[in-house]
Amino acid sequence: MIQWEYLVIDSRFLPGGGKFKGKEKDIVDMYFTKIGHEGWEVISLDFRDVQRGYELVGLAKRLITKE
Repeated sequence: MIQWEYLVIDSRFLPGGGKFKGKEKDIVDMYFTKIGHEGWEVISLDFRDVQRGYELVGLAKRLITKE
């Protein structure tokens, strides 16, 4: 039976804080590259327009491997 584990993605927990405004694109790229290398696949993203910037929240999944 295939089993998945899930990760909630919230830009408030990215390095440097929540809002994208004023953030370098590289910070966001590095975060998504890091979780990708850990085996996470982003399956949903939603962007929120907040005062003076944007935030995102999403969901990622990865296969649970039995060792």
